[in-house]
Amino acid sequence: MNVSVVWAVQRPLEGEQGKTTNSRYRSPVSCGTLNMAERMAARLSAQEEQIAALSLEISRLQESVTGGFDFSTLASGPNLNALRTDNEKLKYRLLHLRRGLRTEQELEDQNQKRAADKDHRQKKLEDKDLNQKRAEDKSQNQKSAEDKIQNQKRAEDKSQNQKKPEDKDLNQKRADDKSQNQKRAEHKSQNQKKPEDKDLNQKRAEDKSQNQKKPEDKDLNQKRADDKSQNQKRAEHKSQNQKKPEDKDLNQKRAEDKGQNQKKPEDKDLNQKRAEDKSQNQKRVEDKELDQKKAADKDQHHKRAEDKSPNQKKPEDKSQNQKKPEDKSQNQKKPEDKSQNQKKTEDKDLNQKRAEDKSPNQKKAEDKSQNQKRPEDNNQNQTGEPKEKVCSEQKVTSLKASAPANQESKKKKKEAVKTEASGEQESDSILSERAASRKSIGVQLPDGRTVLATAWVSSPYQLACNISQGLADNCVIARVNGELWDLDRPLETDCSLELLRFDHEDAQAVYWHSSAHILGEAMERFYGGCLCYGPPIENGFYYDLFLDGQKGVSSNEFSNLENICKSIMKDKQTFERLEVSKETLLDMFKYNKFKCRILNEKVTTPTTTVYRGPHVRHTGKIKALKIYKNSSTYWEGRADMETLQRIYGISFPDSKMLKEWERFQEEAKNRDHRKIGKDQELFFFHDLSPGSCFFLPRGAYIYNTLMEFIRDEYCRRGFQEVASPNIYNSKLWETSGHWHHYSENMFSFPVEQDIFALKPMNCPGHCLMFGHRPRSWRELPLRFADFGVLHRNELSGALTGLTRVRRFQQDDAHIFCTMDQIESEMKGCLDFLRCVYDVFGFSFQLHLSTRPEKFLGDIAVWNQAEKQLENSLKEFGEPWKLNPGDGAFYGPKIDIKIKDAIGRYHQCATIQLDFQLPIRFNLVYVGKDGDDKARPVIIHRAILGSVERMIAILTENYAGKWPLWLSPRQVMLVPVNPSIEEYAKQVCKRFVEAGFMADADLDSGCLLNKKIRNAQLSQYNFILVVGEKERLTNSVNVRTRDNKVHGELTVEEVMARLTLLKQSRCRNAEEVF
Repeated sequence: MNVSVVWAVQRPLEGEQGKTTNSRYRSPVSCGTLNMAERMAARLSAQEEQIAALSLEISRLQESVTGGFDFSTLASGPNLNALRTDNEKLKYRLLHLRRGLRTEQELEDQNQKRAADKDHRQKKLEDKDLNQKRAEDKSQNQKSAEDKIQNQKRAEDKSQNQKKPEDKDLNQKRADDKSQNQKRAEHKSQNQKKPEDKDLNQKRAEDKSQNQKKPEDKDLNQKRADDKSQNQKRAEHKSQNQKKPEDKDLNQKRAEDKGQNQKKPEDKDLNQKRAEDKSQNQKRVEDKELDQKKAADKDQHHKRAEDKSPNQKKPEDKSQNQKKPEDKSQNQKKPEDKSQNQKKTEDKDLNQKRAEDKSPNQKKAEDKSQNQKRPEDNNQNQTGEPKEKVCSEQKVTSLKASAPANQESKKKKKEAVKTEASGEQESDSILSERAASRKSIGVQLPDGRTVLATAWVSSPYQLACNISQGLADNCVIARVNGELWDLDRPLETDCSLELLRFDHEDAQAVYWHSSAHILGEAMERFYGGCLCYGPPIENGFYYDLFLDGQKGVSSNEFSNLENICKSIMKDKQTFERLEVSKETLLDMFKYNKFKCRILNEKVTTPTTTVYRGPHVRHTGKIKALKIYKNSSTYWEGRADMETLQRIYGISFPDSKMLKEWERFQEEAKNRDHRKIGKDQELFFFHDLSPGSCFFLPRGAYIYNTLMEFIRDEYCRRGFQEVASPNIYNSKLWETSGHWHHYSENMFSFPVEQDIFALKPMNCPGHCLMFGHRPRSWRELPLRFADFGVLHRNELSGALTGLTRVRRFQQDDAHIFCTMDQIESEMKGCLDFLRCVYDVFGFSFQLHLSTRPEKFLGDIAVWNQAEKQLENSLKEFGEPWKLNPGDGAFYGPKIDIKIKDAIGRYHQCATIQLDFQLPIRFNLVYVGKDGDDKARPVIIHRAILGSVERMIAILTENYAGKWPLWLSPRQVMLVPVNPSIEEYAKQVCKRFVEAGFMADADLDSGCLLNKKIRNAQLSQYNFILVVGEKERLTNSVNVRTRDNKVHGELTVEEVMARLTLLKQSRCRNAEEVF
């Protein structure tokens, strides 16, 4: 697995750096210095005046003190001492002022000098930029003038050639001009190189022109090859020996570092490590140059083949072909590309020298971090493999000493690395054979435009770059003719192209599948073991790992795994699509028995891809990744197979999206129906009946209320409720086709001489009901509804609360109708759906799924049914989308997804047409024309779907705050003191008799406020407080769980209002009350 090292250098925009520098420093020089000079001049003048005044004062004092007398003859008195002290103070003050003045003058001179230097440097920068710009303009003008002259000359030659086609001299002149133009272009590209290459490049250009004139001259071709090899050797010699002028400082610095290393004996190990790193880097450069040489040899061989072919291309065609990006697949590199590669090699050497000249402390830190990557880098250089690893073929760098990989697995992985190289060669040969027959194709974009591309060469990413680089960077995956397609995978034929961003559902699945491989590689590095499955799921992805008897995974290790994932993302490892034979894959993955099982059991084609793609372009596209939980499971979900460790994760292209997801998960955790169901005593599960829910009295009230709601609608809409058996002979399921496709998910058992099974669905039993006697067209449509108990043998690892159970009930209904009645029945089903979901407060999405590629029945019947479904959706008035080819093999359908309070989508309702069950059960009716063999159509219809699953969705949607009509706690009576408890009991009994879920808090140990608070936390919709005043007036004081007080009302009035709100199934009864 290759690690791509990218040197990122931030460069300011041309011309902006100088401007920014000028604006930054010009203001202090021009404004700040001037203000300072003015202030200093004013202060200087004030100080000079003060000095003059002090000098005069000193002179006056001296004269007044001496007075012409000889002081030596006088005795010293107190007045004379005071005068002398004042004199000394004035002298000290004068000296201090003069020193301050001198210091400020020196500072002023320094500031002026600095300002002048800054102006000088800035002027130099501006002059340099101006000269550079003038030189560029001059070169562009010269180039345009030369191009203009050449174009005029070509036009003249062309006109002369048209007038005199027989003029050989003129044709020869045109050929000479073309060769001269070609020499100029080559000479111009070579001028960018160093001067010592000019003679050799000129010689190569002359040899090239001569070779074009004489394709049969083998000696010239050999000479060209020799020149190329000499040039390559010279480039290698230059890169090793010659130093650029700017490297002198680096060499000097290296010498200083070397001297420091000699002075410090403790740095010998560090120097030795640097030497080893340098040798490894030099080896990498040599490997890269060897690859370039191989590509050059291949290019030379290809050019020889072209020279020998009779249809030699013109130089103009050759220059055009060199510009096409698809020529890269044939490895035909231009000489300019070689010079660029040599230049990149020289830049890489320079960067390496700069890295070596870093301080010892920095070098130690970098060496320590690089040591963790060196085993991977060495392995990658040996194989040359930058592709995705479903199971990493590199050495396992185990960061966990307690869980090392076993030795046998390591040996097999080393052998797989060798096999992988041959696998890549095999894939390249397959692609090259296909690319040999490339042709121009048309690609239709979503806006209706058609762009041209090349088959087996052009990729969706290249086309996206031609449109917009931002679009190319933001798109995750492509869809070609309705099929998901890697961005770098070449297009094969005329097609439609759609570029998908992360916000698309399919793009998220691809993004998370690619992230799963990053997690898998991190798991293999950290734990060892064998990787198994790593698919995307609704909420991210997971990867299974077999540890062969080692201890399980702990959540304390998530941070270590995330760090490894971040390093893999930083490496930008590319995902390559390799198509190889099944035998090669078995040899490649022979160290992993689980991958071999997948290949042997599920791969039936002679060739297949190394991965189950598509994927993103490289691991760097994954910007934010989090591991959030782990569990254990069985291989293929079978308890008799190996135990696997499963780790879950999720990723996003932006860290902000990850933080938003974490907030969403916290909210979802607080709304978890399993937690709320336990806190409110609604239901629970037990190990003695896994997957079967125990509904407690308050949970059963919700269950029955939902069923009564649907039953009321059945009566209004002409449905007839039936009850059918739970156990059927297996012959019934053989007739319906479920035994062949669904028997593993059924609970079956022997009874006497036959096999019986619990029913997983109601439709076969309803078919028996329809066919038990002759039917007439007058009975149609016939609508059977059934709340029968269903059982499905779900895997124990898949059981999740009420959302995935083994025992459940549905509001299941089957409509038997004629082809002409489909549209009207569909309208009725859609209206039924909207009525129910409006009561719950759900918004929903509609999708029409049409005929798939593999279907049963007559196309005309399919087309007629799809047309009626489309008409019913249009008349329904709600927005809907078309999913072509996504219908079931036995009929088209309408998929409905509801959206809950926190933005999650759930699929509960089903409206499905079925043309096959009536045929399998030979269901007929007597038509209007007397035909007793007329075949009905079945419409499978469910609104709630599984009642258990709907309760889970409603619990989380309402967060336990049930609406009044569905609430298991509707009314709470709270007496003020024990003397009112009897009255509270009487009022509570009246509400219970009226059909309300009412209770009375008779705990005398709690105060009134505590009782009210407990009722609010228990989510009672209405809290009725009663005291002596309410007992005398036969009333109650009403407040809600949200502490909204409605005041005192009579019991009859409160009961009447609540009854009306309950019957109307009002969602916000507390506000409407």
